Amino acid sequence: LCSGGLRHNKSIKEVEIDNSDFLKGRGFIPLSLFLKMNTVQKLSIRCAYYLADKDEAKFAEHLAAALANFTSLRVFHVELGKHTAQIAPELLKALSGHTMLEDLELKSNYNLGKCTELAAMLRNRNSKVSKLTFESLPGHINNWDNENEYPGPIGDEGMINVSSALAGKNQLTSLRIDDNRSITTGWRGLCSSLQSSRSSLQKLYLPLTSMTDDAIICLADALIDNSSLQHLDLSLN
Repeated sequence: LCSGGLRHNKSIKEVEIDNSDFLKGRGFIPLSLFLKMNTVQKLSIRCAYYLADKDEAKFAEHLAAALANFTSLRVFHVELGKHTAQIAPELLKALSGHTMLEDLELKSNYNLGKCTELAAMLRNRNSKVSKLTFESLPGHINNWDNENEYPGPIGDEGMINVSSALAGKNQLTSLRIDDNRSITTGWRGLCSSLQSSRSSLQKLYLPLTSMTDDAIICLADALIDNSSLQHLDLSLN
């Protein structure tokens, strides 16, 4: 990545990183420069969770800056550790410049906050985001003293804000919230969005989300007059 030839190689459209050693120290800086000078369409980072605190804090800083320096992404998949989750608003704000973004996947065991930046992105009439995923990181639940304290990436505030955006005109057709146990009152926001005549959701995946009977009843009522949804997954609730 540091060599001039690869840095200016315009044919590379997909970058996937699954080795945390690459992100340690100043390791992410060459990739930042590469992204800035190219038109990468797919970026997948699946190892940030495994970084030590010091390395992850630096990585989070460089990632936010890198996303703001180019605008060609169509697919962005990322695993967010503690420090990266803390700057989720900055990451999501930077992504708003990627007007061709279609597929956004956020995996974390840490709550990503209110998601107001994401909601604003979905409301933007130029947004092309059609697939949105919130998911925990498998195998990390044992890092928590109590399973009930395991939050997952999206909570009530985030769910309410994202749902309010879904009730308006948008391109989102697929929403997945997987292995996320921190939503309680937020389900009502989702149900309300599904009742909107503007709802475009065709696929809704909610496995392992600890939905209560009341939440499922609310969802069932919301779907009575919904004409867009074609696939619903409530497995393991």
